[in-house]
Amino acid sequence: MKVIDVTRADGYPEISPNAKHIAFYGKYDNFKTWSIHVVDINRSNLKRLTDTKNVWDSAPPWLADGEIILFTREYKNDQGEWQGELWTMKRDCSEQIRHQALHGGLVLLAILKFCFIQASGQEKLRLQT
Repeated sequence: MKVIDVTRADGYPEISPNAKHIAFYGKYDNFKTWSIHVVDINRSNLKRLTDTKNVWDSAPPWLADGEIILFTREYKNDQGEWQGELWTMKRDCSEQIRHQALHGGLVLLAILKFCFIQASGQEKLRLQT
């Protein structure tokens, strides 16, 4: 059963801790732009929270308070290398904060742990919750 169908390419639906909202990402511009959305559990009050061209905002789990959404942002820098960042924002789209820019990459694991990949001489992995 499809929970959401806004862009026909939606993903990572995540129900808020109070079970009133769903956060997810949708793909636009022939999959070049991925945006974070929030919708009420009854599918009303749809809001597109991020909208930056050629940037992939995805993997939006809720923090325990139900007010903050964590998401990853990936984009190509001026040298054409992929960059990964961790961001948080309130569910009303306010207080968007970049927490860490990562050189190399970032992987969100299904258990809500982040794997940071350092692109230096030696690859290092760190898990954070």
